[in-house]
Amino acid sequence: MATVSPIWENASATPVVDTLSGAVSESWYAVQTRARHERVVVQRFREKGLTTFLPLVTEVRRWSDRKKSVEVPLFGCYVFVKMMPTNEDRLKVLRTDSVFDLVGVSRYGTPMPDDQIDTSDIPELPPDAWKNAVRGRFYRPLKQAVSMRLDADVVAWLKKRGKGYQTRANSILRQRMLDETKRA
Repeated sequence: MATVSPIWENASATPVVDTLSGAVSESWYAVQTRARHERVVVQRFREKGLTTFLPLVTEVRRWSDRKKSVEVPLFGCYVFVKMMPTNEDRLKVLRTDSVFDLVGVSRYGTPMPDDQIDTSDIPELPPDAWKNAVRGRFYRPLKQAVSMRLDADVVAWLKKRGKGYQTRANSILRQRMLDETKRA
């Protein structure tokens, strides 16, 4: 028989206080998100400078034509964030798109003990770690619908290779943009 250990056992509604200095320290909080928006919320939190934790498990998903291993969140609709129990940090979290609420006391959340979150596999990064970062294959820019007037022969050239002419036009423009930003 499999046993499941609780996620946190003795969560209290009071923030963690350093007994020596009396200072309030950062604590882990669970955040409820929109369905299937966990990775997006984690990315948005990281852009805001917050420490996050999203436990993932690998599942084999089956379609009619194939099987594929997919990483999915262990707790659907929840991510964990480490923050100070201040109004500023709470609002930083709650004003993030796709976030519903902090788990626990209404709009305040309940801090979780540090020993309940295993972050041992998260490497420490120096402050300049992202200085030379480039967008990877998982980067999905927001698309914006625009109306453009193009020469008929340009449109014909883009369409002659079949469906996806707008995507081809976008990739040509993106490559040109990246080339120019590298030169600058």
